[in-house]
Amino acid sequence: SENIFNRIAVTLSFSLGTLALPYSTLFYNYMPALLLCFCAFLLVENCVKHRSFSAFRLITTGFLLSSATITQYDTGIIGFCIAVYALFKMEKKSGLVYIALGALPPLLLLAAYNNACFGNPFTLGLSRLEASSDPRYNQLVKSGSLGLKLPSPRALLTILFQPGRGIFWLSPFLVFSLPGFVAFARKKETRATAAVFLAVV
Repeated sequence: SENIFNRIAVTLSFSLGTLALPYSTLFYNYMPALLLCFCAFLLVENCVKHRSFSAFRLITTGFLLSSATITQYDTGIIGFCIAVYALFKMEKKSGLVYIALGALPPLLLLAAYNNACFGNPFTLGLSRLEASSDPRYNQLVKSGSLGLKLPSPRALLTILFQPGRGIFWLSPFLVFSLPGFVAFARKKETRATAAVFLAVV
């Protein structure tokens, strides 16, 4: 019963104590992409638990991660972390081929969409946002790779702690993730999982 209570407490805390709640009420792609990534991670964890990396589960994992990536491009980073974790846990590394096979259909769909809209399967819609009325946004999209750059310590502190906008300000519950990472990493059986979560963050 204690295990069930902990699961319910964590689920309610995440659902009501983080930005998951407001984003779930808006027509944004963040939550669907997060759900796809989380389901893929659960599939891999299930394979690890039962020591059985079946072709069906690996193909489904690849499909979910690829679907998340075409839903929100930067979740490709999360997908990469989960795929590396799966590779690390698999006895037969050839299982990565099944993940790649599962990832193929959504990527082909994206390529067909890009080709129909932009005349090139490798041209992403984000690269065509130069016509935005906000010049700061245009500059951001043109910098790095579609606006993605290496982390900045100053930006990290701002994202985490800025009053009124920082993640720990808006969702103070997430402060518990810091000692949680430490506790997770101390246990040998959960060390690899903790490394995945930390890599995603």
